[in-house]
Formats: sequence, structure tokens, C-alpha cells
Amino acid sequence: DVAQVGQRYGIPQMIDAGVVTPVEAYMSTEEMDNIHDGLWSRYEYNGERYAVPFSSSTPGLWINATLFEEAGLDPENPPQTWDEVVEAGQALTADTDGDGEIDQWGLGTCADIPWYMRPMVLQAGGTLVADDGTVSVNSPESVEMLTFFQDAVHTNEIMPAMGHQTAEEDFVNGTFGMLFCSTSVRATFQETVGDSFDLQVAHLPENEQRAVGVGGNGLIAIETGDDARQEAAQTFLKWMIDTDQMVNLAMNSGYVPVTQSALEDPRIQELIASDPLVATIYDQLQYVADSSISPADSLIWDGFLFSVESVQTDASADPQSLLDTLQEEIDAYMETYEKHSQRRFIAGGSRG
Repeated sequence: DVAQVGQRYGIPQMIDAGVVTPVEAYMSTEEMDNIHDGLWSRYEYNGERYAVPFSSSTPGLWINATLFEEAGLDPENPPQTWDEVVEAGQALTADTDGDGEIDQWGLGTCADIPWYMRPMVLQAGGTLVADDGTVSVNSPESVEMLTFFQDAVHTNEIMPAMGHQTAEEDFVNGTFGMLFCSTSVRATFQETVGDSFDLQVAHLPENEQRAVGVGGNGLIAIETGDDARQEAAQTFLKWMIDTDQMVNLAMNSGYVPVTQSALEDPRIQELIASDPLVATIYDQLQYVADSSISPADSLIWDGFLFSVESVQTDASADPQSLLDTLQEEIDAYMETYEKHSQRRFIAGGSRG
């Protein structure tokens, strides 16, 4: 009766099937306001909240501070913009053994690269999912985002083509100077890197504005038709995000506390004071802003992945053309989806 759901796999479809209880039905305004406002952005649909942020994370810019210093860069002043990432990446990229091949790269991205692409559209001033649910992936801002990754390989030469497949392992082995990756890997990175190099993390770089994506999973309460069961499930769900549970989750994983009460808890404040990485990660919560969920989320994800791999392996690939094709696929899917939902609504089968 309570489920943890991945934000890019079918939450709108479950909502439109009438099996998810709106959050406002069991959480007060005060309870909802206790959750960081930006984290709600990936759990809103048609103006309503349906899932509650739970095991949440943000993307960050991980830094090999040792390589920064060797390249004459100041790790205490990490890149703040896309342009500064390119500048630092060029200083970090090198043929360290003199064999004519680059073996140290300036920038890498973890395998879930569409997660970093999505907020970059917002950073450029664009919108992926409008308030009315319209999806736009071929805007000038999306083209600017995709061009950044194409240029990173072919023009600025700070990133290897298809390097995201092994980027996390390569980063901890000292191959990348910077890495776009989830902040939830903090504990893993700290343990794996050890004292092999100085590990630091910075806010996700901005462009026209700063925007940080929402990762992780949320909780939904399921419509069962049994009032007693639903009330019990909703009570349990709210217990899962109370202060003690959020503190425990944050202390024992890389996930961020989703509530303000947990962030202000003395145990979390002690963790922030004792670990500069945690301090930076939690400070970044103020910039969290993402697109609302859409029935086309999986198409956006897969399409972004195909597009970035296309431009990174082909210098002549046209970002606008790739994104136009993706837009056509999404438009066709949404037209079919909306017609199906409307038929179901007219038939009285669900919310529609």
C-alpha cells in the first residue's frame, strides 16, 4: 500500500490509472512545507503533488583537487559556469606519459548522463515540461546543452567520447579531473579514493541561471478502496519521512535530508561541521529546480542518452536534427497517450 517509485518510470501513468492518492489528501500544508520546495518539482503532475520525496540526491561536480593543483588551478575556487568548466577542463587534459595519446581528461560524466543534461536545459533558460504538461526537447536551450557535450569531445577536447560508461571508476583511479555525478556517492567515493588524492565536490555549474536536478526516489500511497488500510499506509508513509528517519537515512547513505527539520537536527549539523563535502552538498539544496514529471519521461531519458552518444561519436552530427527527431517521437507518443487517457476517462474507468 506504500511504494517507493523511481521518478522517471511511470508515475504519471499510475496517477492516470487512478491508483495514486494525491499527497494533499493526507499531508497538511505544514508537513509539505517542511520538505525542501525544489524536491517537489519531480513529483508534481497537472498541478498536484502525488509522490513524496524520500531517498533524494542531487548531481554535483566532483573534483580531483590534487590534479587541480598540479594543473595550476585553485580547487578552493572551482568552476562556477559552463565556460569555466571548459577552461579548467583544458588545463586538466593531458598526455602524461608522452605517448601521443591523452590519458588524463578534464571532465567526465557518470553513466546516468541524461540526469545532468536535464537541469542544463533549465540552466540555459529553457523548460522541458511546461505547466500545462507540454514537453519540449528541441528548444534552443536544449540544443545549447547538447552542443556543450559535442564540443567537449570534438572542439574543446576535454572529454573522451562515450567515457561515461566507466567514468565513475576512472575518476576514483585519477583519470578525470572533474566529474558530473550524483552526490549520493559521497561515502563510496570517500572510502574508495582514500588518501590517493584530495577529493572535493562543488555545486553543479550554472549557465544563464543555476538549477540543480532532483535524483532518487519518492513514496506514493496507493488507492486500495479500503479506508482503514489507506489511512494506515498514509500514517506509515509520513513516519518514513519524519525527522528521525530522515536523519538516519542521511547519516547512513549519501542521500540528502528532504525535510528542514532533519537538516536542522543537531546530528546533521554535526555532520555538516565535520565534513566539508556534506556541507557543500547540503548547501546546494537551495538551488534545486527540475521539470515536473511527464508520461514521456522514459522517452526523454532514452532520447537524451541516444542524442549525446550520437554527438560524442560523430563530430558532424547535428544536435538540432537529433532533438527534432526526438520531439516528433514524444509528440506522437503523447497524442496517443492523451487519447487513450481520455477514452478511459469517458468510459468511467479512472481519473483520465
